[in-house]
Amino acid sequence: LAIAALLATLLTYFTDAALPLADSIIFGLSVAAQFLLDRKKIENWMLWGVVNALSVIVYAQQGLWPTAALYAGLFFNVFYGWHEWRKELRAYANTTPVSTAA
Repeated sequence: LAIAALLATLLTYFTDAALPLADSIIFGLSVAAQFLLDRKKIENWMLWGVVNALSVIVYAQQGLWPTAALYAGLFFNVFYGWHEWRKELRAYANTTPVSTAA
C-alpha cells in the first residue's frame, strides 16, 4: 500500500496518467503477487486474479479494449493455474512419506 501511495503521488505530479491511483494499485499488487509466485505460494493465484480483474476494469474504462481483453484472458488463466498447482500439491502430498518419529 505504501508503494502504491508513493507511486500514485509521483504519477499524479510527473505524468498525465488518467488513473494514477488505480495504476499504482495494479503495480503494487502485481509486485506482491510476483513475490508470492517466486516463493511458490499458491496464494499468488488469488492475488493475480485481483490484479487481472482490476486491470480489466481500469483498461475498459479508458477504452483500451485489446488490453482489457488480454487481462480478461489472464483472469481466466488464474483458474487454470490454481487448479494445476493444487493438482501438483495433492500429488506431492500423496508421495511424500510421513514421519512417524515420536
